[in-house]
Amino acid sequence: MDFLALVTKAGIQLSHHDFSGALSTGQKAIVINPNNPQIFGVLVDANVELGNSSEAVKMADIMIAMKPDLRSYARISYIREIHGEVDQAFEAMKMAVEAGIPGYEDTAWAMLTLADMYKLYGQYDKAESIYKEILAQRQDYPFAIAALGSIYMKKGDMALAEKMTKDAIAIIPEVSFYTQLAEIYQKQGNTQAIDPLMNEIFAMMKNDEKSGHNMNLEYAHIYLDLMNDNDKALEYAQKEYLKRPENIDVNRMLARIYAAEKNKNMVGKYLVAATATHSKHPELIALHI
Repeated sequence: MDFLALVTKAGIQLSHHDFSGALSTGQKAIVINPNNPQIFGVLVDANVELGNSSEAVKMADIMIAMKPDLRSYARISYIREIHGEVDQAFEAMKMAVEAGIPGYEDTAWAMLTLADMYKLYGQYDKAESIYKEILAQRQDYPFAIAALGSIYMKKGDMALAEKMTKDAIAIIPEVSFYTQLAEIYQKQGNTQAIDPLMNEIFAMMKNDEKSGHNMNLEYAHIYLDLMNDNDKALEYAQKEYLKRPENIDVNRMLARIYAAEKNKNMVGKYLVAATATHSKHPELIALHI
């Protein structure tokens, strides 16, 4: 298989959450061409998702030395963030935005990621401002529209949150938009609307699975946060843990599930791996780390 075919295959494997497969494919590709920054991006992503943080750092350093652009700055940002260097992560993500061309989709994605970071760390006004800036450049960018809906939900304006989320859904039927709408209905106490919406969500996820996507963490999130079914959440989280036991997100999810079960011993067990990189994720703070 030639280099471009391997890069394409690795990209598909990443999108399907087959991170071990992507790592293997990327390693084959780099033997053919060790001077292509894109393949180092694949290796950064695969290693991060598998919990190989030191190897991910090495690959990111090589990538940015080859080509300091939007993609490499964004990866540096994420690596800094998961290592607890939040201020430095923001700076790198701002550099990613500045490296992009205004109005282009990859620039909108970088801006969205920066705004999502502000939202994660509770800076809602800054996040809202950037989401609106994206829409000034790309007025129908659905991810920014939905993200604005999430900000309004955080601020307690459920009517506007619902409207923005439905506007995003009208543009593209993205599962995360539907789960956000379910969360809004849940906060509104609109139980009548939740059941049919959950049926739609599960049907969409089944279709994604049929297309080869690994949806374990998504199922765990839905069962834990939307359906209060800790047993099913644990079932799916454990499936993903078997695939990538060192991943900090998987371990954080397991810690959250056991926290909901009030099982402090198991919370502590999974927090060891979840905090291995010294992440300052707010969910870890909420678990008293």
